[in-house]
Amino acid sequence: TTSISDTISDLYLEPGSYITASQLITINKLYIQSFATFEQTYAQTNATIGGTYVGSFYIKKDGTWKHNNAGFLPGSSGTQYFEPYSIQWFLGVGGGSFPGGTNWGTVILDVPTAPNLIINAASLSSIHGDFIIRRWGTSTNYFYISLCNIFKERH
Repeated sequence: TTSISDTISDLYLEPGSYITASQLITINKLYIQSFATFEQTYAQTNATIGGTYVGSFYIKKDGTWKHNNAGFLPGSSGTQYFEPYSIQWFLGVGGGSFPGGTNWGTVILDVPTAPNLIINAASLSSIHGDFIIRRWGTSTNYFYISLCNIFKERH
């Protein structure tokens, strides 16, 4: 567990390891091996920084990223490499949690205090694993996936 903001060149999580980041960690390369877990509880909500606090973001099959905040997902399109059946587990979400152009592994939504959310701009169109909704707030919250995520134009 880290409770201070820090900058790390490269961070490799070996199988069986678990890290919780309660402060922003800036990383050049984050590599989550199979059966390792990185949980981010700190919410990076600055739109100028966006997901760029992690340069290259790799998750191997059965490796887990736990997004336990309402901030941006690390990396950006072209710097995120999520193998099929890697796990992106959301315990909190916000406007930057589902960047467009991301090729997802298994996506788990398990959000007890969920906002009303519309997923659009093809941000959940490429899932290479399972899509699991365990919980989404209360009976008054809605979760909507725009049709542009489901139907791609074919030529």
